[in-house]
Amino acid sequence: MASYKRIFISYLENEGIKFIDQNEHFVRVPYSGENLKSIPMLVRFDNNNEPRVRILCAEIANFKGKENIGIALCNELNNDYRWLKFYLDKDSELIAALDTYIDENTCGFFCLDLVKRSVTIIDEVYPRIARAMWA
Repeated sequence: MASYKRIFISYLENEGIKFIDQNEHFVRVPYSGENLKSIPMLVRFDNNNEPRVRILCAEIANFKGKENIGIALCNELNNDYRWLKFYLDKDSELIAALDTYIDENTCGFFCLDLVKRSVTIIDEVYPRIARAMWA
């Protein structure tokens, strides 16, 4: 059985992409954008080496005390973007995430492609997020 996390890390190394091997399930891939300076993406590999992965960014914004505004924004963003889902967690943190299935042959390429696609979307929508936070 393949170690999807190991395949992904090997792909990142071959592509010269910086990453942090956080623990047995998470790989952190730091990015930056034009609108949001830090976009730390987490790639979470399932327990028992199942062929599923979750790609998420949790350090976008916090809507503590403005949860209604954050939820309304998430609804708008979820309507406009199909690749990512946006939601507020229990701490009112804005999360962007996607789930997908992977296989041994395409794990590295597709995981990195989805990370890059997510970064592009998060950076693109950040001005909307900032306006909602400070409205």
